[in-house]
Amino acid sequence: MIELEYSEDEYDILRELFNVAMGQAGKSLALLLKSFVELSVPDIKIVHAEKVINTIIENSPFTENEIITAVRQTFYNQNHVDGETIVLFGDNSFVTIAEILGLAGTSDENFQKELLLEIANIVGGASINGFSNQLFGNEMTFTPPTILNEKTPLNKLLYGTFMRSQIRWAYTLLIKIKFKLKHEDFKSGLLVFMSEKSIETIKAALDKKLEEM
Repeated sequence: MIELEYSEDEYDILRELFNVAMGQAGKSLALLLKSFVELSVPDIKIVHAEKVINTIIENSPFTENEIITAVRQTFYNQNHVDGETIVLFGDNSFVTIAEILGLAGTSDENFQKELLLEIANIVGGASINGFSNQLFGNEMTFTPPTILNEKTPLNKLLYGTFMRSQIRWAYTLLIKIKFKLKHEDFKSGLLVFMSEKSIETIKAALDKKLEEM
């Protein structure tokens, strides 16, 4: 059972922090891709391990059978907050991005992977650092992004990664954000997972913010 839950006021502040952070991430991505980036309102909740797959699928930008490529990156900071980001890209993401950057026709698979890794690094890094700077006054340390799964149906990726028997934690703070490029055939999603220990640390920092308001 979850031993810790956030109040509505705490969730409100958390959403506000991630709204600002994702605005920074969207701006960085827009500069790279020279296209306006539309972002969804952050969906934030504490989720039991048994319900993670269903929670990810709910209101996902992708259908369960849609082909996606996933990029994973872990992070931590000196306040003992840690977790990982997973950025999901649609199957046509590289083609769309290549066209925007004037690289249409590029078929080198290593180049395609590097481009998606770079975009995931920008989105994940800017959003998590933006959140950490606002709440803790410092940035996160990140591992290099890696390809989690390539050109895999979403449901196969999720059941292969988040089966209860394969994960060691009981619950997580899950943040879901959808983003797409305006007028372009491109969509993606950011998933942020925070550890159980992080939930308590973040709660204490949110309560301090509430006291200062």
